[in-house]
Amino acid sequence: MDNLLITGNILWVNFLIAQEDLRIKVKKNLKSLFVGLLILCQFIFPLIAQAGYDSWAQIVSGGAESTVIDIGNAAMKQGFNYESTIGLLANINSESGFDTSTIEAGNGIGRGLIQWSFERRTAMEKFIQEKYNGDFSSMEGQMAYLNYEITETSWKGEMNEATVNSQLAAYGLSISSKAPNSWDEFKQMTNAEDAAKIFMVVMERPSYAPSINHWEQRVRLAKEMAEALKGKLNGSPSSDNKGDEKSAKDIKDSGPGAPDEWELVGMTKRNYMYDKQNDVALPNNDGLTIAQGAAVASLKEDIHGRDRFALVNFLRTVVAFVGIWFFVWAIALIVAYLFDRSNVYFEFSLVSMLTFGSVTVLALEDGKERSESRSKVLKRVGLALIIGFILVSGSIYIGLSNVIYYIDKFLNGF
Repeated sequence: MDNLLITGNILWVNFLIAQEDLRIKVKKNLKSLFVGLLILCQFIFPLIAQAGYDSWAQIVSGGAESTVIDIGNAAMKQGFNYESTIGLLANINSESGFDTSTIEAGNGIGRGLIQWSFERRTAMEKFIQEKYNGDFSSMEGQMAYLNYEITETSWKGEMNEATVNSQLAAYGLSISSKAPNSWDEFKQMTNAEDAAKIFMVVMERPSYAPSINHWEQRVRLAKEMAEALKGKLNGSPSSDNKGDEKSAKDIKDSGPGAPDEWELVGMTKRNYMYDKQNDVALPNNDGLTIAQGAAVASLKEDIHGRDRFALVNFLRTVVAFVGIWFFVWAIALIVAYLFDRSNVYFEFSLVSMLTFGSVTVLALEDGKERSESRSKVLKRVGLALIIGFILVSGSIYIGLSNVIYYIDKFLNGF
């Protein structure tokens, strides 16, 4: 009986000692774990792009309509036509919500209407400092720099047919019109939705993940604003002659290139043929001409293309989901390692379970074994975080796109 009591007391003392040891180790490592999670969040949260209004109704109810009109008129003064202006506005919405003072959430890298980042942000700030007395919230200053950037810097050469088609393919997008081969051609585009896609893939270049780049939001807003802003922008389809007329000073300040015919004082407003066209009923294919049959075939191909894109979108979601699980596994492995280091009661290893037996961590290991097991765990955690970041951020698609590009370039060289 006495021996049993002694044994019980020894076990209880050992339990209290182990419990205190676990408390000390958790307290010691908790700060490091918390710092690590903060660093990890710095990589994850910046991937979430700024998303503006979801509809034109939200823009109106949010009191941003007048701001949108001001930005649109500034773009049209710089030579953008109505459709390309709408495409630009749709991107500004998703990047900053039309707020010139917007700073990118999470990391503070992007700034302004289109979220200029890194050296582009530095150049924009220098331009506004010199030209607009450092008024960084100036809409006129930011729009002036945008026009300067696409006409006077290296970004002037980024708008070409090859780059546009390559970038659209990388994002899994397609357009119904011919890709522009210069910024002058982009400014005269006749499809606002295509303009929104092209500006995103050439100038914004966000994550390849649709849930992050919000390409659908950009296209949807372009379609809505193309109707909502008719007659509200100078030179828009339904505006009167008064709104289309410009003074000599306006024309002089409108930037590079000659003004369009409808922008001149005294000229008639721009005439859109589709405003006057009649709906054509097509009961079946029997009454179609050869050209109409070709158009129907093209529409069918576009529908099939949308179906194929739905599959690509699903696969991208799966890849991002797998990347998130790599993050979860890495965090779980850290927690399991801390538990196993203090586990003196149960004859199992959580690390062994998570690594399928490749690594086992025990509380009573000697110095050499402990160092080896710690090194193995840290290597696996680091590798999991790197793989997870590559999958979630979409970097894997950039790598695959570059591989395909160079393979195609190599094959075309023969």
